[in-house]
Amino acid sequence: MTSDDASSEVPSHPQREESSVVESIGDSKSPQPPPESTFTHTLPIHTHVTSSILTKETNEPVSLGGLKNLGMLVLLANNLRLILENHTKYGFLLGNPFATVPIGDVKNTVLVWCLIPLHILFAVTIEKYIAKKAIGTKKKHVDDPTTHFRDDLYCLAHVINAGWLLAYVTYLVYFHIYHPLLGSACEVHALIVSMKLMSYYFTNRDLRKAFVKDDPVPKDYVLQYPQNISVRNIMYFWWAPTLVYQPSYPRSKVPFRKLFFLKRCGEISALFFALWFVSAQYANPILINSLSAMHDLRVSVIVERILKLSTVSIVIWLAAFFCIFQSMLNALAEVIGFGDRFPGYLLEISE
Repeated sequence: MTSDDASSEVPSHPQREESSVVESIGDSKSPQPPPESTFTHTLPIHTHVTSSILTKETNEPVSLGGLKNLGMLVLLANNLRLILENHTKYGFLLGNPFATVPIGDVKNTVLVWCLIPLHILFAVTIEKYIAKKAIGTKKKHVDDPTTHFRDDLYCLAHVINAGWLLAYVTYLVYFHIYHPLLGSACEVHALIVSMKLMSYYFTNRDLRKAFVKDDPVPKDYVLQYPQNISVRNIMYFWWAPTLVYQPSYPRSKVPFRKLFFLKRCGEISALFFALWFVSAQYANPILINSLSAMHDLRVSVIVERILKLSTVSIVIWLAAFFCIFQSMLNALAEVIGFGDRFPGYLLEISE
């Protein structure tokens, strides 16, 4: 066998393998080489203009799930470090939360909660008197020239009623109720009731005008004016989880769900314990250690304490938000059969 024959019998496997690699690359979505090129290192990768995927100019969908998970891990690790540091310095600081509640605060709190229904009854008494006047005006079929003047007086009466409620509750909380939890409960309750009383007046004022002039009213109302002016109606509004008065509300289409109610009560108990634990174990020591720095105006220490307290305060606010708006209001709505549970538009945040 000659050398020419031997050279002709040598298989050209490297060329076939190289061509198969090129074909496999060409089948994918990667840029294809020019037809005359048989080398993989000459494939053009940068062939068109693109923006960075982390800028707003990009048109490609970007998944940032990995960065979010990394951020959550960093936040969890930082909070665990603070927990261990707190335990090393102070140990367990939990005690009986009711041991420091003065008996005078309890008496004043009970007094406030007993006086608030009197303002509600006074509001419905005013509206009953106005309703009688409106019925008489409608029967006469004449426009009373003193209607606008009387509306101003009725509005003033409701403003005085709601304003007096806020005034004396604020006075009692500021000067006679020193426990923060009891004082906050009284002040928030008075604020909610005062806003409800004003909504009660403004809604009934519009309904009264429509009643006298025979104007159309929303058909969603089961009760019409003046049948809605009753103690039972306003008492339901007092406990309803809303600040907007309506003569009637959508009612739950299912009967009382005992398991649902017990779950909400369990959430309330767990969240109250979490709020007490975080406040006593973490927030209170930070605040106490900040007093000397604030007295000496040590800015760096004050900033460090504020940053350390920010994490604790965010946890407290989130737990309190979930406890009030998800657990407590849902449990209350389940008891009274209120149908419109925490509408989603309350969570919408515009740009």
